[in-house]
Amino acid sequence: MPFKTSSFRGNSFQYMSLPEEGATDLTYSDEASVRDTLWNVQPGDSVFDVGAGFGSYTLTSLAVEVAQVHCWAITPGQMDVLTQSAEANGWADKCFTHNFGLYSSQGYYNWQVRAFSPIEGANCFPVVTLDSMNIPTPTSGNSWLKIDTEGAELEILKGAVEFLNKVKPNVMVENHEFLVAGITADTRAYLESLGYVHQTTNPYNAISHSLFTMP
Repeated sequence: MPFKTSSFRGNSFQYMSLPEEGATDLTYSDEASVRDTLWNVQPGDSVFDVGAGFGSYTLTSLAVEVAQVHCWAITPGQMDVLTQSAEANGWADKCFTHNFGLYSSQGYYNWQVRAFSPIEGANCFPVVTLDSMNIPTPTSGNSWLKIDTEGAELEILKGAVEFLNKVKPNVMVENHEFLVAGITADTRAYLESLGYVHQTTNPYNAISHSLFTMP
Protein backbone atom coordinates (compact mmCIF):
# COMPACT_ATOMS: atom_id res chain seq x y z
CA MET A 1 0.00 0.00 0.00
CA PRO A 2 1.22 3.56 -0.67
CA PHE A 3 2.40 5.76 2.17
CA LYS A 4 2.13 9.52 2.38
CA THR A 5 3.82 12.07 4.60
CA SER A 6 2.19 14.36 7.12
CA SER A 7 3.57 16.41 10.00
CA PHE A 8 2.71 17.65 13.46
CA ARG A 9 4.52 20.63 14.98
CA GLY A 10 7.19 20.29 12.32
CA ASN A 11 7.72 16.58 12.94
CA SER A 12 7.16 14.53 9.80
CA PHE A 13 5.77 11.01 9.76
CA GLN A 14 4.40 8.48 7.30
CA TYR A 15 0.89 7.08 7.20
CA MET A 16 -0.71 4.46 5.03
CA SER A 17 -2.92 5.91 2.31
CA LEU A 18 -5.80 3.92 0.87
CA PRO A 19 -7.00 5.60 -2.33
CA GLU A 20 -10.39 3.89 -2.12
CA GLU A 21 -10.92 5.28 1.38
CA GLY A 22 -10.51 9.02 1.38
CA ALA A 23 -10.82 9.03 5.17
CA THR A 24 -7.26 7.78 5.51
CA ASP A 25 -6.06 11.05 4.01
CA LEU A 26 -8.81 13.23 5.47
CA THR A 27 -8.09 12.10 9.00
CA TYR A 28 -4.80 14.02 9.11
CA SER A 29 -6.30 17.31 7.93
CA ASP A 30 -9.56 16.91 9.86
CA GLU A 31 -9.35 18.37 13.39
CA ALA A 32 -5.84 19.67 12.74
CA SER A 33 -6.79 22.93 14.45
CA VAL A 34 -7.97 20.98 17.51
CA ARG A 35 -4.70 19.09 17.76
CA ASP A 36 -2.73 22.30 17.31
CA THR A 37 -4.56 24.12 20.12
CA LEU A 38 -5.71 21.53 22.66
CA TRP A 39 -3.55 18.44 22.12
CA ASN A 40 -0.41 19.70 23.83
CA VAL A 41 1.35 16.35 24.20
CA GLN A 42 5.07 16.51 24.94
CA PRO A 43 8.06 14.15 24.60
CA GLY A 44 7.89 11.46 27.26
CA ASP A 45 4.13 11.72 27.82
CA SER A 46 1.76 8.74 27.69
CA VAL A 47 -1.32 8.75 25.47
CA PHE A 48 -4.52 6.71 25.67
CA ASP A 49 -6.43 7.08 22.39
CA VAL A 50 -9.97 5.67 22.61
CA GLY A 51 -11.63 5.65 19.21
CA ALA A 52 -8.30 5.85 17.39
CA GLY A 53 -9.63 5.30 13.87
CA PHE A 54 -6.79 5.48 11.35
CA GLY A 55 -4.50 7.02 13.97
CA SER A 56 -4.51 10.79 13.53
CA TYR A 57 -4.00 11.37 17.27
CA THR A 58 -1.87 8.27 17.82
CA LEU A 59 0.62 9.01 15.04
CA THR A 60 0.86 12.75 15.70
CA SER A 61 1.58 11.97 19.35
CA LEU A 62 4.28 9.49 18.42
CA ALA A 63 5.73 12.06 16.04
CA VAL A 64 6.55 14.33 18.99
CA GLU A 65 8.19 11.40 20.78
CA VAL A 66 5.70 10.51 23.47
CA ALA A 67 6.77 7.49 25.50
CA GLN A 68 3.85 5.25 24.53
CA VAL A 69 0.36 5.17 23.08
CA HIS A 70 -2.41 2.73 23.92
CA CYS A 71 -5.10 2.91 21.24
CA TRP A 72 -8.50 1.30 20.85
CA ALA A 73 -10.42 0.80 17.60
CA ILE A 74 -13.36 -1.47 16.87
CA THR A 75 -12.78 -1.77 13.12
CA PRO A 76 -10.09 -4.35 12.23
CA GLY A 77 -9.38 -2.58 8.94
CA GLN A 78 -8.67 0.71 10.67
CA MET A 79 -6.48 -0.98 13.26
CA ASP A 80 -4.50 -2.74 10.53
CA VAL A 81 -3.86 0.59 8.79
CA LEU A 82 -2.86 2.25 12.06
CA THR A 83 -0.52 -0.61 12.98
CA GLN A 84 1.21 -0.59 9.61
CA SER A 85 1.59 3.19 9.76
CA ALA A 86 3.22 2.91 13.20
CA GLU A 87 5.54 0.18 11.93
CA ALA A 88 6.55 2.28 8.91
CA ASN A 89 7.83 4.94 11.29
CA GLY A 90 9.62 2.51 13.60
CA TRP A 91 7.11 3.02 16.42
CA ALA A 92 5.78 -0.53 16.81
CA ASP A 93 7.39 -0.90 20.25
CA LYS A 94 5.61 2.21 21.55
CA CYS A 95 2.16 1.65 20.00
CA PHE A 96 -0.09 -0.82 21.85
CA THR A 97 -3.30 -1.61 19.96
CA HIS A 98 -6.55 -3.01 21.34
CA ASN A 99 -9.14 -4.22 18.83
CA PHE A 100 -12.23 -3.93 21.05
CA GLY A 101 -14.25 -1.18 22.63
CA LEU A 102 -14.49 0.38 26.08
CA TYR A 103 -17.66 1.04 28.07
CA SER A 104 -19.01 1.24 31.63
CA SER A 105 -19.59 -2.54 31.79
CA GLN A 106 -18.18 -5.63 30.15
CA GLY A 107 -20.37 -7.05 27.40
CA TYR A 108 -21.30 -5.91 23.91
CA TYR A 109 -22.19 -2.63 22.29
CA ASN A 110 -24.54 -2.35 19.33
CA TRP A 111 -23.08 0.39 17.15
CA GLN A 112 -26.21 0.71 15.01
CA VAL A 113 -28.61 1.62 17.82
CA ARG A 114 -25.93 2.80 20.27
CA ALA A 115 -26.99 0.53 23.08
CA PHE A 116 -25.23 -1.84 25.48
CA SER A 117 -26.09 -5.54 25.70
CA PRO A 118 -24.77 -8.22 28.07
CA ILE A 119 -24.95 -10.77 25.23
CA GLU A 120 -23.60 -10.72 21.71
CA GLY A 121 -25.91 -9.94 18.81
CA ALA A 122 -25.97 -8.51 15.31
CA ASN A 123 -24.03 -5.27 14.80
CA CYS A 124 -22.29 -5.76 18.15
CA PHE A 125 -18.65 -5.60 19.19
CA PRO A 126 -17.12 -6.58 22.55
CA VAL A 127 -16.48 -3.94 25.20
CA VAL A 128 -14.70 -3.93 28.55
CA THR A 129 -14.05 -1.23 31.13
CA LEU A 130 -10.78 0.64 31.09
CA ASP A 131 -10.41 -0.14 34.80
CA SER A 132 -10.55 -3.88 34.12
CA MET A 133 -7.47 -3.69 31.87
CA ASN A 134 -5.08 -2.83 34.72
CA ILE A 135 -2.81 -0.78 32.50
CA PRO A 136 0.41 0.09 34.38
CA THR A 137 0.59 3.66 35.65
CA PRO A 138 3.04 5.74 33.57
CA THR A 139 6.16 6.57 35.56
CA SER A 140 7.20 9.78 33.78
CA GLY A 141 5.71 12.68 31.88
CA ASN A 142 2.06 13.67 31.72
CA SER A 143 -0.75 11.42 30.50
CA TRP A 144 -3.48 12.20 27.97
CA LEU A 145 -6.81 10.46 27.44
CA LYS A 146 -8.65 11.26 24.21
CA ILE A 147 -12.14 9.80 23.63
CA ASP A 148 -13.97 9.98 20.31
CA THR A 149 -16.61 7.24 20.24
CA GLU A 150 -19.69 8.73 18.60
CA GLY A 151 -21.69 9.35 21.77
CA ALA A 152 -20.38 6.67 24.17
CA GLU A 153 -17.81 8.96 25.80
CA LEU A 154 -19.60 9.38 29.14
CA GLU A 155 -20.14 5.62 29.60
CA ILE A 156 -16.46 5.00 28.88
CA LEU A 157 -15.49 7.51 31.57
CA LYS A 158 -17.81 5.78 34.04
CA GLY A 159 -15.83 2.59 33.49
CA ALA A 160 -12.52 4.38 34.06
CA VAL A 161 -12.87 5.87 37.56
CA GLU A 162 -9.90 3.99 39.02
CA PHE A 163 -7.80 4.83 35.98
CA LEU A 164 -8.69 8.53 36.18
CA ASN A 165 -7.95 8.70 39.92
CA LYS A 166 -4.67 6.80 39.59
CA VAL A 167 -3.24 8.19 36.36
CA LYS A 168 -4.88 11.65 36.43
CA PRO A 169 -4.59 12.17 32.67
CA ASN A 170 -5.54 15.32 30.85
CA VAL A 171 -8.83 14.39 29.21
CA MET A 172 -10.04 15.53 25.80
CA VAL A 173 -13.55 14.47 24.87
CA GLU A 174 -15.26 14.84 21.52
CA ASN A 175 -18.88 15.87 22.13
CA HIS A 176 -21.53 14.52 19.77
CA GLU A 177 -24.53 16.64 20.73
CA PHE A 178 -26.26 15.78 17.46
CA LEU A 179 -26.22 12.12 18.52
CA VAL A 180 -26.73 12.42 22.29
CA ALA A 181 -28.36 15.66 23.41
CA GLY A 182 -26.84 17.04 26.61
CA ILE A 183 -23.71 14.91 26.52
CA THR A 184 -21.39 17.95 26.67
CA ALA A 185 -22.85 19.14 29.97
CA ASP A 186 -23.24 15.61 31.35
CA THR A 187 -19.63 14.70 30.63
CA ARG A 188 -18.42 17.93 32.17
CA ALA A 189 -20.49 17.38 35.32
CA TYR A 190 -19.19 13.84 35.68
CA LEU A 191 -15.53 14.77 35.33
CA GLU A 192 -15.92 17.73 37.67
CA SER A 193 -17.42 15.36 40.26
CA LEU A 194 -14.11 13.48 40.13
CA GLY A 195 -12.11 16.65 40.71
CA TYR A 196 -11.34 17.61 37.13
CA VAL A 197 -11.30 21.23 35.99
CA HIS A 198 -12.91 22.21 32.70
CA GLN A 199 -10.44 24.25 30.66
CA THR A 200 -12.30 24.93 27.43
CA THR A 201 -14.84 23.62 24.94
CA ASN A 202 -14.10 24.45 21.32
CA PRO A 203 -16.74 24.09 18.59
CA TYR A 204 -15.73 22.13 15.50
CA ASN A 205 -18.31 21.77 12.74
CA ALA A 206 -21.17 19.61 14.10
CA ILE A 207 -19.21 18.60 17.21
CA SER A 208 -17.07 20.20 19.90
CA HIS A 209 -14.04 19.21 21.92
CA SER A 210 -13.71 19.70 25.67
CA LEU A 211 -10.41 19.67 27.56
CA PHE A 212 -10.21 18.82 31.26
CA THR A 213 -7.23 18.75 33.60
CA MET A 214 -6.63 17.54 37.13
CA PRO A 215 -5.21 20.27 39.41
